[in-house]
Amino acid sequence: MHDRYPLSMRIIHWLMAVLILTLLGVGLWMADLPADYPDRAYYYSMHKSFGIVALIFVLMRVINRAGSEIPELPYKINRFDENLSQLVHYTLYFLMIAQPICGFAMTDLGGRDVIFFGYKLPDLFHTNKELAGKFWLAHKYFGYALIVAISLHILGSLKHYLVDRINLFNRMW
Repeated sequence: MHDRYPLSMRIIHWLMAVLILTLLGVGLWMADLPADYPDRAYYYSMHKSFGIVALIFVLMRVINRAGSEIPELPYKINRFDENLSQLVHYTLYFLMIAQPICGFAMTDLGGRDVIFFGYKLPDLFHTNKELAGKFWLAHKYFGYALIVAISLHILGSLKHYLVDRINLFNRMW
């Protein structure tokens, strides 16, 4: 068993970290943009395009993880922390998949085109504004939940490093 995650997993992890944190920040910023804001449509289009890229990355990550040798946690990690870590990781994976799917669904159900870097993606749903509103709410609250889950992920790593004196950072560097 290795001490570190495979290089491919580490690269995808850090690319996704930058991408998702940027999408969350831009998403929060866009939420308050007035309808007449210059280039508003451009920012929404880029947010959607990079959201789809994030979904592609997470699917690649799941496939990569399934075929990779994962380092075991150090024996010093107690069972509670191990279970909490697993819960946070499963929550992160769920949210990283659900968030862009909800974004796609709310756009498509809302009767708007989903544009991926200038290319119109196929419509998957008939327009249903009421259902689009529900997906908008899910997208919004999943975004907040993702911020919480990412914060717990980072805080857990810092707790192990600063309190338990267990360096887990080198596993993902």
